[in-house]
Amino acid sequence: MFQSSSRIDSRLTREVEQAERIPGYQVLSAKLFWTPVLNMEVECEVLHPRKITLLEEFVLRAAIEFNNTPVSWGELSELLGVDKRFIKRTVDDLTQLARALKPYSDLLIATEVGEEFYTKGQVPQPPQIITVNLACVLPLTDLVMIPSRYKTKAKADVEDVVRLPGVGDIEDTIVRQILQNGDEHAVIEATARAGHPIHDPGEGNVLQQVLNANFQGEDKAYWAVLVVRDVLDNQIFVQVRNWGNSAITPLLTSQMESWLNGMLDRGVVQLLELMQMEQSELDDLMHITSELVEGITTDEESRAPAVERLVQSEILEIRTNTTPEILEMKRETGTAELVRDSDIRPTFLDALEQARKRVLIVSPWMTEQAVDEKLINLFGKLAEKRVVIVLGWGIMKRVEEEDKPPASSLLNKLSKIATPEGLPAVSVIWLGNQHSKDVLIDDKMHLCGSHNWLSYRGDFQPRGESVYRVTIPEQVQLAAGIVEKLFLKRVNEEWNNLLHLPDNQVEETMLLPLISTWIGVGRFDVAVQRAVEAATSHNCLTLLAVLISAASERLFGADPNTRVGLLQSIGTVWSDANVTKAHIGHPKYNQLTKNLRHLMGRLVRQDEAGLREVIDLYAQIWRNMGVLGIEETTDSFVQTALAQSSQSDSNAKDRHKAPKKRKNR
Repeated sequence: MFQSSSRIDSRLTREVEQAERIPGYQVLSAKLFWTPVLNMEVECEVLHPRKITLLEEFVLRAAIEFNNTPVSWGELSELLGVDKRFIKRTVDDLTQLARALKPYSDLLIATEVGEEFYTKGQVPQPPQIITVNLACVLPLTDLVMIPSRYKTKAKADVEDVVRLPGVGDIEDTIVRQILQNGDEHAVIEATARAGHPIHDPGEGNVLQQVLNANFQGEDKAYWAVLVVRDVLDNQIFVQVRNWGNSAITPLLTSQMESWLNGMLDRGVVQLLELMQMEQSELDDLMHITSELVEGITTDEESRAPAVERLVQSEILEIRTNTTPEILEMKRETGTAELVRDSDIRPTFLDALEQARKRVLIVSPWMTEQAVDEKLINLFGKLAEKRVVIVLGWGIMKRVEEEDKPPASSLLNKLSKIATPEGLPAVSVIWLGNQHSKDVLIDDKMHLCGSHNWLSYRGDFQPRGESVYRVTIPEQVQLAAGIVEKLFLKRVNEEWNNLLHLPDNQVEETMLLPLISTWIGVGRFDVAVQRAVEAATSHNCLTLLAVLISAASERLFGADPNTRVGLLQSIGTVWSDANVTKAHIGHPKYNQLTKNLRHLMGRLVRQDEAGLREVIDLYAQIWRNMGVLGIEETTDSFVQTALAQSSQSDSNAKDRHKAPKKRKNR
């Protein structure tokens, strides 16, 4: 990394670290920009429900049951023996305020709304005037809801920040256009996305009309713009991150990134403008960074020779510097060494036993002789520790050309290995065109050489093979970046192919291993995105339920930040009430809500502030889903979760107390 003050804004250290967590990604520049925010205040007329009265119930029942031969309100008054004035007043209220009865007639005829009110046992109260604060973040046009606690960055923090290139000045015509966009549909969409729907007929809340929309002045939204280089294919692209704007949703951030990349593609905005540097500076920077990765290639046959050169250099240095102090220092900082013949299998098994997070293995073939019961049992023990294992095979360029595919009996055994939460712990992916043989243990060890890890004959006899064992962090990470990219390409293709099949041919057991693969290659965020996508588009709730359960525990890529992000992704998608309704009957729906509540409970001690924010932001959604009780607040949930956590800790201590032995008298 070259995080000099001229290229990397010191305020964006966290954003740069997040981007560079993906192996091979290098942030060339990170700059802060602002875009205008137009604030508006919208007055809305909203109907809220109340419990239906006994007289209203009789009137609506008569209007529904006598639909074929309607009765008049006068006839109903005589039938019930109730003063006509009371009946008339009730009929007028139901007709004019609630729109539950058809107007312009003395006959009682229920509308569809009236039938719904009768079924639910509630009718709207007289309209209430509600003020909603909305905003439009230019150059985008979608409205967003501004929370009451929304605060912009302090002026002293951002006084040097400039406007994002490509975003023009605010004109009166733009203001008028935004105000015109503040119609009923826009207000409904904006409040729903924020998790505070103003219009929710299912709950009896109906937005009657927007009475007025007033411009309330300008503000600024701040964005981190990162220019990133993928050192493996030398491609440069732009990432946009929301910087401290609590009203900005992930969807809005994604739209801003798409807009900016589109402006770059059309040549309206130049890359140098975003980097705030001259072309000569960029050329020098590209030359320097290229030298760092010289010799590292994506060619499948080149990784072993590159590591061999590294080992030779390491051996030469050890031979010329043999003092105990130097040797001890090298053991601590990482080494590169040669392993031969009969030592290869023990080294391989020992490396696997050291795994704590993930294992990636690439080998041209897979056989039952190599992946024997001993190795399968070891995989099972790793699964109990929630280690994710991804196996890649394939030497031909097309899978149908493979003459030695893995035996179905072997694949069946591997598919049954799962973490305690039911997440597949072993994923088998066809990569194709693979001649290298790699093993990556966490981010700590890389084994590669001539040994076929998953397909040797199984007799453990010396055959003149050699393997290189590398524990130098920088080299392990570079190798991991190459291998991860191989898996990412294939798993994306497999996922898209499966989701293009008819729904009756897509089984969730086919998709779950792909979710595990994304986790294993360090893309927990993609696993979340795909699981949410499958849940909403194909009603595959099992994927999401298992992922949430697994994310609650110690899992590669799962930390407080990604767990909060998982909740945000679900809250954003489920803000559409139709999504929740579509899934309520799913057999895994109750398990999904139970797992969500458990995940929230685990977050109480890990990131209480982040948890509170995500519960507050999507409180109504969690209640609609059944994750929170109808009357449950953020404070009450946190207090309950803390009490349960303390009780669990106390029980665990009691279980671990050794029983006292009686003394013999």
